Amino acid sequence: MNMAAILETRGLKKHFGGLRAIDGVELNIGQGELRCLIGPNGAGKTTLFRLLSTLIQPTAGTADIAGYDICREPQKVRQHIGVAFTDTALYARLTVRETLRYFGRLYQVPPRQLEERIAALLHLFDMEGYADRSIEALSRGMRQKVVIARAILHSPDVLFLDEPTTCLDIQASADMIDFIHTYARGRTILFATHNLTEIELLCDTAMILREGRICGAPIRVRGMPLAQLQPAIFERIGIGPKPDRAHTTGGSHEAEDHLGCLGQGDARNLSRPPHIGGIGVHSDTDAAGDHGVVHVFHRQ
Repeated sequence: MNMAAILETRGLKKHFGGLRAIDGVELNIGQGELRCLIGPNGAGKTTLFRLLSTLIQPTAGTADIAGYDICREPQKVRQHIGVAFTDTALYARLTVRETLRYFGRLYQVPPRQLEERIAALLHLFDMEGYADRSIEALSRGMRQKVVIARAILHSPDVLFLDEPTTCLDIQASADMIDFIHTYARGRTILFATHNLTEIELLCDTAMILREGRICGAPIRVRGMPLAQLQPAIFERIGIGPKPDRAHTTGGSHEAEDHLGCLGQGDARNLSRPPHIGGIGVHSDTDAAGDHGVVHVFHRQ
């Protein structure tokens, strides 16, 4: 394994009958790198995360994470990773605090350290006022915060985030982006998203997964403005420039049809203004939706 890499795959494959969901993926992700994974729905992103998190076994190939092989040493791998899927289930009747305690014990975090970490995470996610509410009483955005808090409770070396802002409202999405921006400093994150604005705000590098295969070398996106990032990614995927509506004749919107390659809803995401005052903006809201302090963070 490359000494500079904390995550490396070698010929990683996962087939389901005749479907080659992952077909020879080669990755090399360095310590402290935030790598974005882009691809159309059905490209294999979630399957790749499930392989790397040892939830399923590969058909062929393997991966090393923090020096441990996912096939031969899955238990050790799990000690060094955190995983948050878009459909992660939580125990509805447990409170937020009880949920974090439960998973902290599964991770074998020492009791005193566990309570300190729970307190720190409740503060980090602005959930102190919700700590003793049941999961079923929380909004989707708050539940997603609990999912992420659970994933980082044991201070993992590598964090897998599978479309963490999917189906969240604009406030919850902004809060999640703010968290990733803060937490990513010095940590390794593999982050799946359909949103090019999130890639611009957060990522060091980006890679495209299509039909279970990585399309070319990673694209270095740190410092690349959205106006350059979008065509760079579209070129890699094979999407042409979007036509000017004023000059489109015959009702043809070929480039808009191609946007479906990135997943439904991306045309809406790409048209959203990437900057409001600073690099990113979010405002704190209480349970009633009243807006409070606005925070602006600048990407370093």
